Amino acid sequence: MELADLDGFLDAPSGAGVAPVVAAQLRADAAAGFAPRRPRRRWWAIVVAALVAAVGGAVAAPAVADWFGVRGVEVHKAPNPTPTTVQTPPPLPPVGTALDLGQPVATLAAASAAAGFEPVVPELLGPPDGVWVDTRGVAPSVSLVYEGGPLVTEFDATIVEGPILSKVTRPETTVEPLRINGEPALWIDGVHDVILRVPNGDLVSERLRLSDRVLLVQHGRLTIRIETNGGRDEAIRIAESLPR
Repeated sequence: MELADLDGFLDAPSGAGVAPVVAAQLRADAAAGFAPRRPRRRWWAIVVAALVAAVGGAVAAPAVADWFGVRGVEVHKAPNPTPTTVQTPPPLPPVGTALDLGQPVATLAAASAAAGFEPVVPELLGPPDGVWVDTRGVAPSVSLVYEGGPLVTEFDATIVEGPILSKVTRPETTVEPLRINGEPALWIDGVHDVILRVPNGDLVSERLRLSDRVLLVQHGRLTIRIETNGGRDEAIRIAESLPR
């Protein structure tokens, strides 16, 4: 009967029809002799939630909860989630950027087209981490860069030996003539530049990048310069793995 008496006080939008139906059903039950037992708070909470959902969760929610003795029931509209912006890190510079090797290229084929000769890759090292082409001087070069490892630079040139080489080296420089795969080579320790002879006969000075020790290897029409911190023996093993 208590709920039936609340028929005129239920706060619902006009035309909703929810409150009259509920109140009428309760009056009919009372007239039939049903004596509803005292409801538990959880049951009332369910009734309140149903009424709030039926009327759209409007202002009536706190008022109806107060009437039924259910405290602390509130309905809030959840805010739309704020979209998360994913920051894309900037791309890393090409391997070998700090060595001043010219321009990076994507493939060995691109290096061949720019330099005018086909570079070779030592089998011991495998594909390089970076490929660079330098066409700023008389002798174009292709550099194969390995992250944390050797630098292999190739020229369309030949090795300079004999008196010319002795004139450009310093007194503390040691030069050891070698033959690798049947072709001339030089292990030079204590030099900052090496001299090469390009096809037109000119002598070209080339600066070392990684250390003051270098192995120069004649490989057909190319001179291959191998710079490594691993020393003479490692440089020779790299040279011996050049494809024939």
